[in-house]
Amino acid sequence: MIAIAAGQRRLWLAIALLALALAAIIGWQYRLTFDASVARQREAGLAAQRLVEQQHRDTLKLRAQTIAGSQAFVGYVAQALGGALPGVPVDTTSILDLLEERRDQLGLGDAAVLDGQGVGIVSTRAFAAGRDLSVDPLVLRAIEQQAFVAGLWRDDSRLLHVGILPLSEDGSSEGYLVVALPVDGALAREIAGVSGLGVATVGLLADGARVFGSSLPAAPERELSIALRAAGVEADRVDVSGTAFEVAATPLLGAPDARWLMLASVDAARRAALPQLLPTVLVAFALWALCVVLALRWRSQVVAPAQALLALFDRASGGDMHLHAVPHGAAPLATLAAAFNVMLQGLRRPMPGDAVRAENANQPPTWRAWDPPAN
Repeated sequence: MIAIAAGQRRLWLAIALLALALAAIIGWQYRLTFDASVARQREAGLAAQRLVEQQHRDTLKLRAQTIAGSQAFVGYVAQALGGALPGVPVDTTSILDLLEERRDQLGLGDAAVLDGQGVGIVSTRAFAAGRDLSVDPLVLRAIEQQAFVAGLWRDDSRLLHVGILPLSEDGSSEGYLVVALPVDGALAREIAGVSGLGVATVGLLADGARVFGSSLPAAPERELSIALRAAGVEADRVDVSGTAFEVAATPLLGAPDARWLMLASVDAARRAALPQLLPTVLVAFALWALCVVLALRWRSQVVAPAQALLALFDRASGGDMHLHAVPHGAAPLATLAAAFNVMLQGLRRPMPGDAVRAENANQPPTWRAWDPPAN
C-alpha cells in the first residue's frame, strides 16, 4: 500500500511538473510572438520613415525647381550676385520679397539664397542671411556635386529638412537656392499615420536628447523629453504617462546628431501577440487535461481498488474471515477480488474431521494409571 501511495504521489508530481513545463513553453512562445509583433511594428515604422523622407525630398526638389524656374527670380539673383554697378550696394529686397511670396505659396518653412562660395545673401529668416555656410557639410556637397542635395539643419528651436539647388544647374547664376520644410510634430504624425506607431523627432544636444516634435499629445511629449534625458535616446524602453513603449532609434534624414524614435506600445504589441498565442495555449491545455483525466482514471481503476483489496487482505490476515470484496476496477484487480472471495469462502467451509476434533476438544482428559514394568 505504501508503494501504491508513493506511486500516486509521483504521478501527481509529474503532472504538476508537466503543467510548469507547458507554462514555460507558453511563456517562451509568448515572448517570441511579442518580439515578432514589435519587430513588425518597427519594420512598418522604418518603411513609413523611408517613404515620408523620400516624399519630402522630392517635394523640396520640386519646389526649389519651381522657384528657380521663375525668370524674375533668376534676374534678381543674377543682379545681386554680380550684376550690380561697381560701388553700388546689392539690393536684396526684391529677392527677399519674392522668396517670401514663394514660401507662402508653396508652403515652405524657409528659403534662402547663397552665393557661389556658400555665403548667405538673403533669407526669409535669419538662419542663413549673412552667414558663411561654406563649411557646412550639406553646402559642401552641393558645391562639390553641383546637383540638388537634401539633409538636416538644426538651429536652437527647430529641425529643418533642407534642399539646396545649384542655380548654375540651368546656367542661370552661380549661386544656390535653399528651401526648407520643418521637421516637427506634423511630419511625425504623418509617419505615425502610415505606420501606426508613436513617432518623435529628437536632436542630440550637448545637455542630452531633446524632442523637437512628436505624434504624442503635448503633455506626454514633455514627459518623453524627461524620460529620454534620464534613460538616453538609445534606451530600448521608456514609460510615458504610464504607458510603456518599446523604442527603436534611427538616423533622422541621415544626420548623425538627430534621431527618429519609433515608439511601439507594449500594450498594443501584447494585444497583437495574444491571438497568435491562443492555439499554443489550447494545445497545451488539452495535453495537460488529457494527462489529468488519465491520472484520475488510473486512480479510480487501479489505485483505489488495489488499496481496498489490500485492506481486506490485511483484515483477513488478522482472522476476520467474514469479508467480501466487491470486484471493480481494472480486469486483473476484479479477478483478484473474486479470487479473494472464493478463498475466504473456502476458509469458512468446515473441513472433514473438524467435528470430531471439536468434540474431543470439549471432553475432559482421561488418566490411566501407569503400570510399572514387570521384574
